[in-house]
Amino acid sequence: MLNAFFDGHSTYMDFKVDLVDRENAIIRGLEDFAATDELYYLKHDPTKSHHLMQAYDETKDETHVMAFHHDYGAGRVFYFALGHDMAVLQNESFQQILRRGVRWTARKLLIAIQHAQIWRKSHRTAFCCIFAYSGFHRAGTVCPGAK
Repeated sequence: MLNAFFDGHSTYMDFKVDLVDRENAIIRGLEDFAATDELYYLKHDPTKSHHLMQAYDETKDETHVMAFHHDYGAGRVFYFALGHDMAVLQNESFQQILRRGVRWTARKLLIAIQHAQIWRKSHRTAFCCIFAYSGFHRAGTVCPGAK
C-alpha cells in the first residue's frame, strides 16, 4: 500500500525541502522551505508514486523523497516524511502540506466511508480508518466497538 520500506534516517539536521511538482494541488502556491528534522531513507519504486518534494542529504550525497502520493485500489495514499519534533510541526509550510495531503486523500475516502457504513449496518462489523505519517512511529487504528 505505501510503496516504501524504511531504510534508516539521518541525524537531526538542517536541510532545504525542494518542491518538485509545483502544479500539484497539495503544494501549489508554496515555495521551497528550510526544515530541521530527520531525512528518512526509503526503498521504494518511484515509478508507482507521484513525487512532490525532495531534500538533499549532504552527509550521504543523496537526494531523498520527502512526500509522494498515489492511488491504491479505490483509495489514495499520501506519504509525508517530515514531522519528528515541534520545530517542524510549527512550520507553516509543513502545516499547509499536511492539511492539503489529508484533504487530497480524503476526497475518495468519503465515498468509501459512506459505502462502509451501509455495509456495516447490514453485516454488523466495524469499519476502521487509519491515518498515520512518519512522525508518529507507533500510530495505530481507532476502531470503537471493534472486536
